[in-house]
This record gives sequence, C-alpha cells and structure tokens, in this order.
Amino acid sequence: MKKFQFQLESALAFRQQRLEAEQARMDMLHQERLQLIQEAQELQRRWVEAQHLVVESPSVDPVELAALAGFHRGTEQRKSRIVEQVQELDGRIVKQRKLLLEATREVRLIEKLKARRLKEWSAQMERELENEAADFYLAKWGRHLSQ
Repeated sequence: MKKFQFQLESALAFRQQRLEAEQARMDMLHQERLQLIQEAQELQRRWVEAQHLVVESPSVDPVELAALAGFHRGTEQRKSRIVEQVQELDGRIVKQRKLLLEATREVRLIEKLKARRLKEWSAQMERELENEAADFYLAKWGRHLSQ
C-alpha cells in the first residue's frame, strides 16, 4: 500500500505560517493598545494624586496651584494624544482582523481539502484491501478444491 500524500502540503504549511504571522501582528497591536490604555490610566492616577496633595495641604501656595494647572494641561494633552493613538490602532486592528480572517479561511479550506482527500484515500485503500482479501480467499479456495 502506498502512503497518503497530500500534494498541497507545502501550500498548507505556507498558509499556516502566514496565519501565525498575522496572529502575531494582531497580538502586537492588542498589546500596544493595552499599553496605551494603561498609560492613560496611570496619567489619570497621577493627576488625582497631585490634586489630593494640593487640596489636602494645610496651606495652598499659588505656585503649587500654577504647577498643578500646568500638570493638568500636560496630562490632558498626553491623554488626548493617547486617545488619538488608540483610535488609530483600532483602525489598524480592524484591518488586521480582516487579514487574520482571510488567512484563517485559507488554512481551513486547504485543511478541509486534505481531510477529503485523506477520506478518499482511506476508502480506496479499504477497497484494495477487500479486493486483495477476496483474491487471497479465492486463490486459497481454488487450491483447496484442486487437492
């Protein structure tokens, strides 16, 4: 019996590598997005902490208020840039999701084809085994009759 060979095995391997690469890109985009969100949360935490320090101090120095206002402006500007970056990343994630979906479809298509070919090969091998078994039985029976 001959061994099962799938002619598109190299194409399947290539498609699987592409799928893994697209998934890695998607993971990187999600990681980058998460880092930006964490940075925005850290900025907000620092702003609230600075506010509490000024509000809870026994005396409020005008210089501290000016510094707090400047810190607030800087924090808001950075958070605004982060929001823009997150929106840009969201667009890239949507595009990457489409690429990932297409790569997944290509792999599944070839895998289904491989499964179908393996099933056909298995059925053919079964028929060959049955034919060989029948031939063997007939040959043995023929020898038995000639004795």
